Amino acid sequence: MKNSSFSVPVSVIIPTYNRAHLITKAIESVQNQTYKNIEIIIVDDASTDNTEEIIKKLNYKNLKYFKLGTNKGAANARNFGADKSEAEYITFLDSDDTWLPTMIEKQISILQNSNADIGAVYCGMILIDYESGNEIKRVLVPNIFYKNFSTGKYFLTPTTTTILFKKEAFKQIGCFDIIMPAHQDTELAIRFCQNYSYLRVNEYLVKILRNHDQIMGNDKNYVDAKKKILEKHYDFLSKRLSFNLSKQIANYHILTDELDIASTYIKKAISIFPYEISTIIQFLLLRLFPRLLKKMYSKKYKDIPNTSGLG
Repeated sequence: MKNSSFSVPVSVIIPTYNRAHLITKAIESVQNQTYKNIEIIIVDDASTDNTEEIIKKLNYKNLKYFKLGTNKGAANARNFGADKSEAEYITFLDSDDTWLPTMIEKQISILQNSNADIGAVYCGMILIDYESGNEIKRVLVPNIFYKNFSTGKYFLTPTTTTILFKKEAFKQIGCFDIIMPAHQDTELAIRFCQNYSYLRVNEYLVKILRNHDQIMGNDKNYVDAKKKILEKHYDFLSKRLSFNLSKQIANYHILTDELDIASTYIKKAISIFPYEISTIIQFLLLRLFPRLLKKMYSKKYKDIPNTSGLG
């Protein structure tokens, strides 16, 4: 890319909470980008560690630091950062993740020359184990992933850290829903794809750190998020996807012995596909032999897994 293209500014928004030990590496990965016209917006979500001290020691001219008075979650912090952005394009980097040097350059070269209906571009990611530093796997979400919402059976969306947005498009669809307890990127994608399309860079340009203390295993948050997605987007989602979500929610509540809630979502699944024999049997077992059903599910799942696996 020629330097003349660097005239288009990009805002990199980094929400953080108590990651003083990791955030410098994330910031350095932004500073090391081959694309240079970047402003970095750090949104500190009321950290109680020495994050502020670490940031101020960096003394980068292109870095803005905001510390919120109350912890309200990453979605709120991202939206706050987007409001502070002065650029035409915005992207989000989690404070424990890093980018390869050409991440922004390769994405902006595509997005800058795209049609008006294109609102974002994303790339692949490399999952890294926190303890060993070894690569776990590489993920490149299919470039027609958004069609799954209205025609498919499952969610598969690019993670926020891999996406470069046109800020106007991001704002137009309403930013992140701060009420969502999880799946914020999926819920955003559902709204986004009803107004805009995505393009893809077929390279793995983001490193995602997976560690034991990440807030990813709270199954109740994931189930509550699925409920909100089902409620907000039922008319847009495919019947099979709505059915699968209803079943996943029901299965979770069977495992947690909340059988009335489980019954509600099994009924919802049956209302979508009335002739699914396995679901009818599940409903009958729930009504007639609830303890047996829970025992069967406990053996099947052993521990309550991340609910994406509760089919």
